[in-house]
Amino acid sequence: MNQRLAYCVKRSVVILSVFVLTAGIWPTSVVGASKVLTLDEVRRRGVLQVGMNAAYAPFEYIEKGKFKGFDVDLIAILTSALGVRAQLIDTDWAGVIPALYAGKFDVIISAMAITRPRAKRVNFSVPYADASISLVVRASSPFQKPEDLSGRILASQLGSGAETEARTWMQEMEKTGKRIKDLLLFPNMPEAYLAVDAGRADAIVDSVPVILILMRKYPNKYRILGRIGEARFYGIASRKQDVELKNFFDRQILSLKRTGRLAELQKKWFGFTMEVPDVPPEFAR
Repeated sequence: MNQRLAYCVKRSVVILSVFVLTAGIWPTSVVGASKVLTLDEVRRRGVLQVGMNAAYAPFEYIEKGKFKGFDVDLIAILTSALGVRAQLIDTDWAGVIPALYAGKFDVIISAMAITRPRAKRVNFSVPYADASISLVVRASSPFQKPEDLSGRILASQLGSGAETEARTWMQEMEKTGKRIKDLLLFPNMPEAYLAVDAGRADAIVDSVPVILILMRKYPNKYRILGRIGEARFYGIASRKQDVELKNFFDRQILSLKRTGRLAELQKKWFGFTMEVPDVPPEFAR
């Protein structure tokens, strides 16, 4: 069994185990697309259901059957402040917002970049981490600047903020007479890196914090070719009608910033702290 197939099989078994363990303990659907979920309802139930795509280390991933990562630690702090437990639900990223409105979980805490299209569909909390996007290539590649990728193939995650930024940048490239040959999209970001490792793509489009972690973990394997797009940030996504939840997350994140606890989490998982604004972009307010 090759490494990629083994990873997919292992992850499927883990996901199945998580759902088997939680079946019968918590309801699989607690709120529909139109019902308002209040803090009192969450407290009465005793659990906050959180949707995530647990294949994006160090934000969220599964190791030995357990959820780990920066977002997982943040969720533990938030649910503790609310006085409830957390149920983490691994889900496909491309359908994460429809799943939120289908009542599969209450909120999305999963390195979701605050973007204009998403802000039309969900409420975002104040930012809690940097989500700026960059191009990353193998250290041995001949490319020296982003424009050198004209005629080449990019790889990223389907439905991610990186995909959105990649498409915008590709359009800007075409205005200068240069064109990206193709953009390969995968269910999770690790598969995009595997595509570059295998020579199927020439560069990955990913968030800067994750790239820096990988470069530290694998010295001399990758290098940043250059940032693309404007500054981006990650936020917690909730349904438009669930205003109480959004306001609660806003208060908690700002408190974590003031006390330095958010910086401590960033240092723990990334090795550095991030400058993030106290308010989301204007289009998400």
